[in-house]
Amino acid sequence: MFESGLRKRMGFVFVCALVLALIVGFGKEAASQTGPWPAPGWKPPVYLLVRCSSAGGTGYAVTNAIITAIENSTGVKWAAPPTDDTLAQFAPIKKGQAMGTTIMADEVQLAIQGAMMFKDAGWPPQSLRMIWFGAPQPQGWLAKGVSGVKSLNDMVGKRVARTPAGSQDDFAYFGLFAYTKAHPDFVDLSWDNLKGVPVAEYDQGMDAVMTGAADVGVFSGLTATTLEAAAAPGGVNWIPLPNKTANDKKAWAAFQEVVPCYGPSHWEGTIANASKEKPVDIWEAIYHWITYDFLDENVAYWTTMQIHMNYDKFKDKHAMAKYWNIDFALSDNSVQGWFVPWHPGSVRYFKDIGRWTPAMQARQEQNLRKFPQTNTKTP
Repeated sequence: MFESGLRKRMGFVFVCALVLALIVGFGKEAASQTGPWPAPGWKPPVYLLVRCSSAGGTGYAVTNAIITAIENSTGVKWAAPPTDDTLAQFAPIKKGQAMGTTIMADEVQLAIQGAMMFKDAGWPPQSLRMIWFGAPQPQGWLAKGVSGVKSLNDMVGKRVARTPAGSQDDFAYFGLFAYTKAHPDFVDLSWDNLKGVPVAEYDQGMDAVMTGAADVGVFSGLTATTLEAAAAPGGVNWIPLPNKTANDKKAWAAFQEVVPCYGPSHWEGTIANASKEKPVDIWEAIYHWITYDFLDENVAYWTTMQIHMNYDKFKDKHAMAKYWNIDFALSDNSVQGWFVPWHPGSVRYFKDIGRWTPAMQARQEQNLRKFPQTNTKTP
């Protein structure tokens, strides 16, 4: 935090000057850059701006690891100013002042559907496109071991931490209800057979489970609170949503029809109580590198190429950076989780290197039917 009003004003002036330089540089060429180009004679801008989440978070750390690797490799200068505000991440891209943002899938869903804070601000559904499908954030319903809740059927009649209607955590419950309704092996869960314990936000839901005020809550697999819960006497139980049988996959399709931003996760490590010997079938939200449909195809192609080509230079800079690789982005499981269309420049790159498949094209066309090009650029 800045320690005085003067420092705040100086910081504001610096950011404004940086943004102005980036806007001016967006159309300039990097004379030192060589290599294959998306279009004959095209060269990337001297400066590129990408937005990201608040400083100190995973998104901020991974974004800076990636752009530093690209900058060192190409000489193109990057900046990644952080923000805590979702609308502030999208606003400069919408105005053509930035080329994209790295952001979690649930916020992407709100933007592409024009929901919650976007609707409140008078923004229509945003015409978003993917530059990259990045690291997973494993999440799921978790109960303390002493609760005896081990399966979806065990949740009937139990106290469940419930955030306000319309909140992002509320997504998970609508997905859950769709999953169990479509799956013959599970009780059809709803708020009629769960006991909702009102909490103001996600963190308070975890606290409610920790203190015994609730039996089950939505937890992130990577938080300190989750690790603390796992270390407590009795440990924790992740409530599995399997994705193996035909019935499982039908149920997951129903889940994603309602909540496309969450996908199935078969997690084998790095989270509480998960290992190769004891994997957990929960769900995950994915960090996306998002842009708008009006971004220059050459910029999209070049950025996608640079993320791919520089993977070895940033993969060890953060625990979650290792997932920003092409095999994860284009895996069968990831394709099932795509809900935003890829930018045409990115698709073109994947085709050029022989990694684009008929299944990917089918998923792309499905997403384009849901979210056709609308160009929501702000003049």
